[in-house]
Amino acid sequence: MWIKSLNTDVWVNMSHITHFSIVKIGSPVEYEIHQVTVFLDTSEGQFIPSKLDPTQVQASVLVYEGEGTHEECEQFIREQIGLQTAWQWIGYLVGGGVGAVLTLLFS
Repeated sequence: MWIKSLNTDVWVNMSHITHFSIVKIGSPVEYEIHQVTVFLDTSEGQFIPSKLDPTQVQASVLVYEGEGTHEECEQFIREQIGLQTAWQWIGYLVGGGVGAVLTLLFS
């Protein structure tokens, strides 16, 4: 599954995301504004958090900005991860079904 960046026309594959960050950028009396940023592993499988500074090997992309509470931002993240998991399992089921049909046809 892909998630779109807010500040550019970039689409990011959810499998490349290492973690999310929620930052409060405003604190007016009526509402709070939060930003959700995703961090991507750009090291091609060689990311070792204990030995490297994360900023050396990670890029970040802003994916959500809006009014609401910290909990609403966490809910946005849970929904995106849930959608990613659902699409992944649908892919497995379709792939398995196609494989089963091909096996029956050619055996």
